[in-house]
Amino acid sequence: MGICALATFCLVLIVLRGGGATSTGPHLVIFRQEGACSPPFWGVPWSVTIDGWTKVQPVGTSLPLNDNFLQGTTNESLSTITFLLPSGTYEYQVHPSNMFFTPSSGTVTVSEGEVEVNIAYSGTSCTTTVTTAP
Repeated sequence: MGICALATFCLVLIVLRGGGATSTGPHLVIFRQEGACSPPFWGVPWSVTIDGWTKVQPVGTSLPLNDNFLQGTTNESLSTITFLLPSGTYEYQVHPSNMFFTPSSGTVTVSEGEVEVNIAYSGTSCTTTVTTAP
């Protein structure tokens, strides 16, 4: 049984895209951590707040996040946070704080297609150890 069969009325919206038409959305907005070191790892838990809406990785982590706590993970699936937003300009904030992520805040303009915002995970320093055989 479909959703329309359960509802009192149904609204069907069809958007046709033609030459010169602009899209109001929603558009995929991806916040992606750039991995630190080699092999790469990412900082968790982390969150992004945009337009009053907060998403966190790993999903289900309690909010608000502790601004002084972060762990490393090699699970790349935890390095992205996505939103679906209509066209517009939005301010965002990344947490836990600017001591771990750069930029920790900014503005993103959403108009057509997918938008990606790269966030550098700067909460660690990488050390390379080279061992030579005797």
